[in-house]
Amino acid sequence: MSKKIFISAGERSGDIHAARLAAEIKKIDPDISLAGIGGADMASRGVSLFYRTDRMGIIGIPDIFRHLKKIKAMFRLFLEKAERERPDLAILVDYPGFNLALAGALKKRGVRVVYYVSPQVWAWGRWRIKRIKKYVEKMIVFFKFEKELYERHGVNAEFVGHPLLSDARPSVGVDEARKNLGLEEKKKTIALLPGSRAREIAALLPVMAGAVKKLYKRHNDIQVLIVRSVNLQKEIFEAPLKGLEAPYRIIENTGGELYNCLSVSDLAVVSSGTAALECAVMGTPMIIVYKVSLFTAIAMKLFIRTRFIGLVNILAGREIAPELIQFECTENNVLSRAERVLFEPGASESMRKDLAEVKNSLGDEGASRRAAQSVVALMGKAG
Repeated sequence: MSKKIFISAGERSGDIHAARLAAEIKKIDPDISLAGIGGADMASRGVSLFYRTDRMGIIGIPDIFRHLKKIKAMFRLFLEKAERERPDLAILVDYPGFNLALAGALKKRGVRVVYYVSPQVWAWGRWRIKRIKKYVEKMIVFFKFEKELYERHGVNAEFVGHPLLSDARPSVGVDEARKNLGLEEKKKTIALLPGSRAREIAALLPVMAGAVKKLYKRHNDIQVLIVRSVNLQKEIFEAPLKGLEAPYRIIENTGGELYNCLSVSDLAVVSSGTAALECAVMGTPMIIVYKVSLFTAIAMKLFIRTRFIGLVNILAGREIAPELIQFECTENNVLSRAERVLFEPGASESMRKDLAEVKNSLGDEGASRRAAQSVVALMGKAG
């Protein structure tokens, strides 16, 4: 009788990681059946979805309340399916508000739970560790410090490294990438990565574009690459970029193309999140920017326990990439940091050296494969 795994991934990043994990599980044992809730990436890797999460676009606390009815329906459906089909294991991917509640409900129903991609309990919500210890059989984590934190609290945790080490690489050499992107070799190249959600574009791209306009007036030897997530309409980029005199191109984020852009960029201005870690793996100097609703910002201020918001700086234990968050995220602040990185002697080289150290802390390539091996091995053991 074939074994069955249910997977829960509520956000875009979780969908990507879950899809990679699903593909590796299938390579190890093609007879394992995979089903759950997630998005297009999971569906493309053979996961039978009984609820699509990629159409909600939740970012920040207000969006959670807006979609509360759908979230509750998704929760009930997962449990109903679990009761009916009795999966051998449930893999919960990030999305802690939803997935930790789901972990408790699944445990009561006798379903074994593995958690993949740890909630940021080290930043806020450390009280969640008690719930994880109670409901989760195993944590599979990306960072060494997460394994150490969980083990101090008696939680079974395995560090597998970060999947980006296998994925973040350009498809062509620097010269060919520059030629394909229509860039001039002697000009400084700035990559703008404003995020993967429409709300992030609305909040961040006007600031980024405004800073570039001012930078171009002072230094006309710059050129710009603007990375657009494929799920976003081109039209939402038009207004923020109106009047941008610096030569620029909008590039679709299709994985390899993103890394081609980063490989030729002297600086990236990037929305905080996975993209900043991608810059670190590629060794691209960066400025981290972020803006959320006032309500979410107040909540973050009250509860976040770390000095930094960018994983690059958290992993380094110090600020190696400038962070401009909320009210500090202004055109003039981005401008001054950009000038420092691009034109101050030694600044870029120093940051690249620091980023290399961060990359080395992420482990070795093959994280998704190791995670899949851990999952399959666990299924062979009694719960």
